[in-house]
Amino acid sequence: LLQAKVEKAGLPFKVVNAGVSGDTTAGGLRRMDWLLRQPIDVLVVELGGNDGLRGVETTETRANLVKIVQKIKARYPQASVLIAGMKISLDGKMEGSEGYADWVEAWSEDYGLMPQVDACLLGGGMYPGYEEYWTAIQNEPDKPIPMTGKLPTPAEIEWARFTAQTPHYVLSSTLTSALWPRTSFVRGFEEIAALKQQPGKDIYLMGGARIAASLIDAGIADELRLIVYPLIAGEGKALFATSERRRALELRKVQQLPDGRMSLIYGIG
Repeated sequence: LLQAKVEKAGLPFKVVNAGVSGDTTAGGLRRMDWLLRQPIDVLVVELGGNDGLRGVETTETRANLVKIVQKIKARYPQASVLIAGMKISLDGKMEGSEGYADWVEAWSEDYGLMPQVDACLLGGGMYPGYEEYWTAIQNEPDKPIPMTGKLPTPAEIEWARFTAQTPHYVLSSTLTSALWPRTSFVRGFEEIAALKQQPGKDIYLMGGARIAASLIDAGIADELRLIVYPLIAGEGKALFATSERRRALELRKVQQLPDGRMSLIYGIG
């Protein structure tokens, strides 16, 4: 199935299933040295379910997964982690019926990512509005934002400064130009996979919903960070509306935020 999706997307990759039926994280860890001797462009680690079935303690599962990631990083130190960060309602909507998330007070980076990322990735549908929004704050941080009529928050001003000096990559088959000189365009998933192999920090996958779901489906996104608002949005755009396959997630951190919000961090298996 995954090979068929790779070919349908026009990616020049050969999928090799290096797993063993009924395997555990301990078994995957034992085989990792052998596996990493092979040339690898994208490595998808999907382990942990059988640990639960066999009654393995979650602390042991986590320790094995951490060691696997450490081995991968040691073999491919230039590899970056692609992290998706989204603000959603309790029923999984990232936009309401009006076409935007009116329950979000500010669009600052609230996932704790700034120290660990040095590039941003987003889809072509999202980029023009994104560039307009943050350019307005960059140019006039002390005035209301034209799109909202609200003054930018201190956190939004901080993120606007970050965007001005950070490379942005836009996945689009049609866009060819941008106002920001540090913006580049990528045309396919193979280019995103190549970005992850370049030296540097991690990459922040900002959205929109389709690119996030597609990169998770393709096994290219590595981590998902959600801020969940205490709201049932009802009609609107669901974050995973276009997802085509089941995907296991590993809960890494839960944090209660002000105003009833929750911060959730998942590893993508």
